[in-house]
Amino acid sequence: MTNDELLKLVRATSIDLMNAGKGDGTIYACYGDDEIIAEFGGKTAEQVIRKVRKMDKATADHFNEVRMFSGEYRMVDGVSVSIYEAER
Repeated sequence: MTNDELLKLVRATSIDLMNAGKGDGTIYACYGDDEIIAEFGGKTAEQVIRKVRKMDKATADHFNEVRMFSGEYRMVDGVSVSIYEAER
């Protein structure tokens, strides 16, 4: 897989997970090209997808916990939602 293919795969996987509510898009939004290549280079497409899933889910879970602790969010279908939004 070329570096361009790797970058596209990693970013597409991360944004798809975020849109599905199964990740937070950290890799898509926060990782630069060099960081993605260093982290995921040399892996097969399946390995890349698994690792992106694991990393984005872990940061999403942590972020949800922090939001829940604030008292202004509650869990809805595994995603933290503002209590104000949930009341609508």
